[in-house]
Amino acid sequence: MWDKRTPLQKADVFIWTGEDALRIWDRRRGQEQEIPFDHGQKVPYVPRFHLLWEDPKHYQEALRRALGRGKKRILLAAPDDATFIERTALEDFICVSLGRRLRRGGLTICSHSVSLGKPSGQYIAATRTARCYCVALVKDGAVVDSQLLDAHRSERGALEWEIRDFRDQAGEPGLKVRYPETEEDWTLMGLGKSVSFARIATMDKKKAAAAVS
Repeated sequence: MWDKRTPLQKADVFIWTGEDALRIWDRRRGQEQEIPFDHGQKVPYVPRFHLLWEDPKHYQEALRRALGRGKKRILLAAPDDATFIERTALEDFICVSLGRRLRRGGLTICSHSVSLGKPSGQYIAATRTARCYCVALVKDGAVVDSQLLDAHRSERGALEWEIRDFRDQAGEPGLKVRYPETEEDWTLMGLGKSVSFARIATMDKKKAAAAVS
């Protein structure tokens, strides 16, 4: 029988590739963990998740400890500005780390923007990485259009301009803006609604409220 559940609903574990850590949500246990990128200097325009490949044994062991035994289905949220090579390397990292603990066909990758909302409906996502701010128009679980802005040179007004443009494009002047609380910075604050990590991982208001209480 065809499985109608979304990748998030099917996943045992949700992983957010952040600037300072891998954020992990275990759906079965309702628990949040993180694997910090806790060594090495911050380099402008270089994502810190590159440390996963500079010290692979350390981070592979940390991921195995965090996820425990048993086969898993993983949903991995990658930065919107991740290159094809980076996304492929992230996929390889998960597969090599978990080996037989990963269910067959059990790894799905989505962008940060897509993970910020439900798989139906329309919204604008605003995210930040070491390189870029991304403003994206998301509809029914897919990015329809997006704009990348230099994270070190772009001011708030530039993001507001892109948001207005996407609202015009969607024909909805009041279209909601979502941004991740976990990667929140002053430029993003107040642009729309911040979404907590628990809310991203569960997409369930009651569960998210209980998890952060």
